[in-house]
Amino acid sequence: MTTSWDGLAPARPAVHLTPPTGWMNDPNGLCYVDGHWHAFYQHNPNDIVWGPMHWGHASSADLVSWDHHPVALSPNEQGTIFSGSAVIDHDNTAGFGAGALVAMFTQDLEGLQRQSIAASLDGGLTWSVSPSNPVLEIDAIDCRDPKVLAMDDGDPRRWAMVLAVGDRVHFYRSADLKHWNLEGEFTWDLEADGVWECPDLMRLPGSDPGWLLTFCVTNAGPHGHSASLAVPGNFNGVRFEPSSTPAPVDFGPDFYAMQSFHAAPTDNPVVMGWMNSWRYSNSHPSNGWRGVQSLPRLLSLADDGQLLTAPAVDLVTRSSPFHGSAWSSEPDTAIYVRADDSMRAEIEGDKGLVATIEITSQSASITRQGEVVEGYAQRYEAELTQGGIHQIIIDHGTIEVFAAGGQASLSALTFPGEEWHVRVDGQAEIRLL
Repeated sequence: MTTSWDGLAPARPAVHLTPPTGWMNDPNGLCYVDGHWHAFYQHNPNDIVWGPMHWGHASSADLVSWDHHPVALSPNEQGTIFSGSAVIDHDNTAGFGAGALVAMFTQDLEGLQRQSIAASLDGGLTWSVSPSNPVLEIDAIDCRDPKVLAMDDGDPRRWAMVLAVGDRVHFYRSADLKHWNLEGEFTWDLEADGVWECPDLMRLPGSDPGWLLTFCVTNAGPHGHSASLAVPGNFNGVRFEPSSTPAPVDFGPDFYAMQSFHAAPTDNPVVMGWMNSWRYSNSHPSNGWRGVQSLPRLLSLADDGQLLTAPAVDLVTRSSPFHGSAWSSEPDTAIYVRADDSMRAEIEGDKGLVATIEITSQSASITRQGEVVEGYAQRYEAELTQGGIHQIIIDHGTIEVFAAGGQASLSALTFPGEEWHVRVDGQAEIRLL
């Protein structure tokens, strides 16, 4: 059947993680082990729509080039494998062996959701599920996406966990990753409704407050798109005290299910999000695979408490200069733009204008054109109150904007087809990745 978006599916991105085949959504089990970054992810290897969930697996030495590995976790008699996290159990608290990588994840069995664990003794390449599964069952319909972190607060229950339960986040503690005690909860009266998902709790060293709680709601973003929300606060090991209201991490339509990397060799959190919106994730143009992760990002708090977001990779040293203001796409190549003043960029495909990026002293925006899917063609904008370097990454089918030194980020999918063109106006440096 011919559709209005025939020919609009982009080529595979050059510097973003995508599945080798099939479907990808939430990043899972993000961790840094033995010099490599590991990204597991929600995966349907047999179709390009959401289906029986597995954990796919890729690893990288530089957060740009990714090596794919066999599927890490597959459905079993306990259910399909929903989202979760992974930690390094250096002291063998769970009994799988010193230094074991332990994953905790939701299993869904015909709508019944429970939490299970699995262990790997070879850095995440092969896994054994625990005979103790499920390790946590609660009386709730929607209870999923456990994020585990190691605590150093002197409590013998060295593991903390945040879990999405309905329209709130629960906080748990454990000494062995198998037995969990509920300690507290956090909720907020949001303008958007719906079930909360994919929570995370991250330290922000040198900041006051010193923690960041994040979670996701499928309709909390601009124009009703999916969104990751963040609220700074203080965490004493069992309770979280917010210092402000939840606010979007990203002001574009396509940034969801954000998770931080466990044991990252950085002072501040390194995170990754799924670039998509549940409004059209199962139906947008594709070429035999569907789903892409954002570039990894570094989070920090400004002195005024504002969340700052920047690429976690030094893109200048990874890129080469391009002389000119117009560029035509090449396979396996992305464009990187830096500017310290107002600028504008237009992306055009074979069927006309695809998207416009505009940054002024007051705002940063992405405007998408075209009748691709319902809810797609909109203007997405973030207010700016200060100056700073603007960074823009335009890859095959993706746009990521980091404006004013990270004051605002915007992420959006685009569908220009396999060949497209960029024109940049303003005092901007163009480089190729």
